[in-house]
Amino acid sequence: GGKSPRYNLLGLVPGRALFAELGKNLPGAQRYLRLKEDMDAMRSDWHGKTDEVAQAWRKIMSGNMAANRSLMDLMHEATREGVDPSQPFVAPKRRPGVTPDEHTTQVAGVKTAWNSLKAKFDALPPEFKAMFNTVRDTYDDMATAFEKAVLDNATKAMSIGLERAERRYNDDLAAIRDEGLTGDAKAEAEDAAKKRFATAKKTHGWNKNARISQLRQQFESNRLDGPYFPLQRFGSYFVTVRDVDGKVVSFSRFESEKKQRAFATEQRRVVGQDVQAGVMEDNTAGLRDQVDPNFVADIEKIIGDTIKDPAVMDMVWQRWLETLPDFSVRKSRIHRKGTPGFDGDAFRAFGRQVFHGSHQLARLTYAMDMQKALEDARREAAATSDPNRNGLIVNEMDRRHAFTMNPTGGALAQFATSAAFIYYLGMTPAAAIVNILQTTVVGIPVLSAAFDKGGIGRASKALTGAMRDFVAGRGAVQGASRLTADEQAAMDEAYRRGTVDKSQAHDLAGVSESGVDYSARWMRIMKPISYLFHHAERLNREVTFLAAYRMAKDNGFDHAGAIQKAADLTWKTHFDYQNTSRPRLMQNDWMKVLLVFRNFQINMLWRLFRDTHQMLHGRSEADRREARAQLIGISAMMMFHAGIKGVWGYALLTFLVGLLVPDGSDEVEEEIKNAIVNTFGPGAGGLLLNGVPGHITGIDLTSRLGMPELWFRKSDRQLEGDDEYNYFLQEMVGAAPGIVENVWRGTNLALDGEIWRGVETAAPKAIRDLMKGYRYFDEGVTTIKGDPLLDDLPAGDAFLQAMGFNPAQVSRQYEINTRRLNMQARLRDERGDLLRDATKAIEAGEQIPEDVMAAINEFNATSDNPITGKSIQQSLRARLSRRQATENGVLLDKKLAPAIREKFGDD
Repeated sequence: GGKSPRYNLLGLVPGRALFAELGKNLPGAQRYLRLKEDMDAMRSDWHGKTDEVAQAWRKIMSGNMAANRSLMDLMHEATREGVDPSQPFVAPKRRPGVTPDEHTTQVAGVKTAWNSLKAKFDALPPEFKAMFNTVRDTYDDMATAFEKAVLDNATKAMSIGLERAERRYNDDLAAIRDEGLTGDAKAEAEDAAKKRFATAKKTHGWNKNARISQLRQQFESNRLDGPYFPLQRFGSYFVTVRDVDGKVVSFSRFESEKKQRAFATEQRRVVGQDVQAGVMEDNTAGLRDQVDPNFVADIEKIIGDTIKDPAVMDMVWQRWLETLPDFSVRKSRIHRKGTPGFDGDAFRAFGRQVFHGSHQLARLTYAMDMQKALEDARREAAATSDPNRNGLIVNEMDRRHAFTMNPTGGALAQFATSAAFIYYLGMTPAAAIVNILQTTVVGIPVLSAAFDKGGIGRASKALTGAMRDFVAGRGAVQGASRLTADEQAAMDEAYRRGTVDKSQAHDLAGVSESGVDYSARWMRIMKPISYLFHHAERLNREVTFLAAYRMAKDNGFDHAGAIQKAADLTWKTHFDYQNTSRPRLMQNDWMKVLLVFRNFQINMLWRLFRDTHQMLHGRSEADRREARAQLIGISAMMMFHAGIKGVWGYALLTFLVGLLVPDGSDEVEEEIKNAIVNTFGPGAGGLLLNGVPGHITGIDLTSRLGMPELWFRKSDRQLEGDDEYNYFLQEMVGAAPGIVENVWRGTNLALDGEIWRGVETAAPKAIRDLMKGYRYFDEGVTTIKGDPLLDDLPAGDAFLQAMGFNPAQVSRQYEINTRRLNMQARLRDERGDLLRDATKAIEAGEQIPEDVMAAINEFNATSDNPITGKSIQQSLRARLSRRQATENGVLLDKKLAPAIREKFGDD
């Protein structure tokens, strides 16, 4: 299924499963996965630093906007003047080619600038002074980390180049032997191979230290004097100003065409300047052409022939091309005219620079090692017993790697997914509580099948103990006193890797690796909204990780091995919701929106289908045993929690059987229910049908926990034709467009006078649940027209509804009503079809066909509304009457027809 480079079945496999399971026999693939985890951990660590500083900055800013404006202006002035007013004055060193007198003049100018900025710094409130230092140090730390990453990449590239050269040399010698060369031909070929190897050794090995030293010096020479606060440019409209020699004087970006034109017009008035205006290209090459190329040329001269991976070099330029304009702006007088060409919002610049810098730094640090791991995996795949299959898997890994190194994500798509999260899940207690049950539904089977000394009992005991530690630690297992030093260290490592702190809530809320611009305000809003859901998932992962670690230790794993096993089992149980781990076919913006809540479902389907396949076709008995235990365990736990009606595939089975019976799946489900209740009694039957937790608590958990339909949820009404098409169309377009539908319906209800029901329909689910719970408590359960469904609903059930749970008796009543309406619709349709067939025959002057009469007799035998000769005559008269009243295919009401004809005429 992986032959097409774009559309294939491998594109549906979740990213982590692709490497961890399909590539489990390829050491390179496993090494890639570990490297990606480290890369994600580094990015998350920097994101955490960014948000911590940004939130602290926002807090003091909101209390004193005037001081914040002064702080931001001071940051930019300090960058342009090259002095740090927070530090004692340090005279700049004399640079080569500068005379002593010139240097003295320069020092005096710098001192004057420092005095001016020092006075402004001293005038700042203490908390803003501290923020100046914090932001400066954060930028400096990231710049140092970037330089180290580039140097490390250069070192790795030289080592990899030498390794490749040696491998090619050995391949050349093997080819010479295989070709059977002898005498002079053999000597000539071997000599050529040795020369190539010697050249490569010289290029990649012998002069490595010299190149690294030269690269360091280049970075040092381009370091700005004083602090560095990016003179950030936003927008796609640019203006480049060059002098008479064509050298870049200034590069400016603007978010509106109006500002771009105004700035370009002003600069064209300056004699001796060439001004170019345009729109930025989507790639870095467009930016490269607009800045001083000297630094680019120097770096390419040093390492351009060493780092041959274009993706790595592109990441280098993405970083440096964002900062290079700051070097030229020091020499420009443009900023003195009040048009600096950069955005004055240093807070916004900080969020963008460090947030995006986190992505760039993490990818730059690990890209070369990850690419090398994939190269190793490809060679390993070629040496396996099934090179075609494994080669296709590595091809898919390459495609996922390309997205990981250059993730795409539009702000509009992120807004839509975040809006869907807020609307359907945010601040909803029921969603968080139900989410916790994944630990038992999936965690117990996965942990019990993973170890020789496993089993449901040991897994349940380990998870229960870890949950007890979570409670004792007041919301974090690390706070529990009974954890050993090794267990504390294991939890610390789990947090470092991101194993226990990656959640679907963060991904949906837009506070994960979305790739769109960072917003401290948005983060501040989303944090409380995603609080319940995120921490429910964190609970799941902490408890699962600790339980798995303890079970691994009991099974003889050492500390490091137990950590790795626990991490793998935690990901396997709770899935990897990061954007880079989505199935490839879900990674573009359209699919993110359409499948906004399908990530869990796809991962769950993968688990079920993979275990089914491995149970039958696993390579070893151990693989088949583990898959069998997981599949049976997950199915059994689904039945325990959601009942028989919630087990995966239940709805598909009843649908298929329902094709053979008159009332379809409704009749099949009713027969199943009656058989179970009659066999086991109402109590035990309820437990089997609805699951233990739901039956005991009176909550409908079947629809929340189960997967009876696998993918599309069936309608609760009998649909045909356009209605059926529209329903499945709504299912396909996903949750985000459903917000618009609910708001539209709610607005129409409000306009019709149903204000409360209109607001309830349009409101986000958390608010809707509260309003519905109050309505249930106040007036019972009623239809939209006010007709009672359940009059005496207990207050406890109303409270459950306010929490977001559907009371079981309410769901049951809706289910009964739906089946009644479906049966009514089926009987009406059946009766109407028979009457139509009979009257058509009579109209044609024929006898009613025998098969139609037989069908009528069969219908009459079970119907309280039989078809008689009289009803056939009434149907025939109605049919003829409608035909006579129809004008050009339109049936008009007799009472309204005269007014309509008068308005539109008879033609």
